Amino acid sequence: PIECFSLNYDETIEQYLREEHNVQPFCGFVSGEWKGAKEKDVKGFDKLNLFKLHGSLNWVRLTDSGEVKEINNLNTEEKKHIDERHNPYLIFGHGTKTFSFDPFFSLISAFKEALMSRNYIFTIGYSFFDPYINNLIIEALNNNSFRKLIIVNPKFGPDVNDKKTQVNKDKF
Repeated sequence: PIECFSLNYDETIEQYLREEHNVQPFCGFVSGEWKGAKEKDVKGFDKLNLFKLHGSLNWVRLTDSGEVKEINNLNTEEKKHIDERHNPYLIFGHGTKTFSFDPFFSLISAFKEALMSRNYIFTIGYSFFDPYINNLIIEALNNNSFRKLIIVNPKFGPDVNDKKTQVNKDKF
């Protein structure tokens, strides 16, 4: 499967894949329970591993157990224990962040491991505003002089008109 690490916490990618391609990406959860980014032999997940480094709109943390679960898979008893401070369970991509607890710790560890094991790193629509993520990418690039960073910016092209970007339209 393709491994994709996302900073988006919405469910747009998952919804599109389910509705248009009948594909359910593996996001670290099985039957609504966090199993981790390392879980590999999960039936029904064979096309895409989509790991959300900053959390997701459908994640919640339970007050009684501290477990992180997908909200749409909670039973009636679990719904009574949703920690409203962590509903949804997200970390924002600026300032100081703490990744010393799961699922965030295991996700960032899997991200670093993936960066270090690839010859090509693709970023798609990434703003590079997150210094924590930037440092991991820089470390991976510095670790291997053959490793390449390929930046896909959907807003860059012949129609860019922000007075900051220089575009030679004759090349398009």
